[in-house]
Amino acid sequence: MVRLEDDCVGCQLPCLGSACPYKNVLHFYCDVCENEVEEGELWDVDGTHMCEDCLKDNFLKVTADDYAKAEESAYDAYVDREVDRAREEELFRED
Repeated sequence: MVRLEDDCVGCQLPCLGSACPYKNVLHFYCDVCENEVEEGELWDVDGTHMCEDCLKDNFLKVTADDYAKAEESAYDAYVDREVDRAREEELFRED
C-alpha cells in the first residue's frame, strides 16, 4: 500500500504546513508482510502490493526441469490416449 505520512523532524523553524517537504511524504508498504520498502520495490499483483520477497514466496520460479516434466506428462497422456483408441478399435473391429 502507498500512504502519505507526516515525517515532521521538529526543525524548530516556523511550520510551513503543507509546503514543508516532510509534511506529506509517500511511504510504500507491502500488503503481505507489511514491511516498508523503497519506491519502485512494490509489485501490483491483482490489486495486492507485494515486495520482492513476498512475490518470490507466493509464486513459483520456472526452471528447465519443470518444463521437461510437463512435456513428459503431456507426451505420456498422448501415448495413453492413442493406446486406448487402438484397443477400442481392436475390440469393435469386425473380422
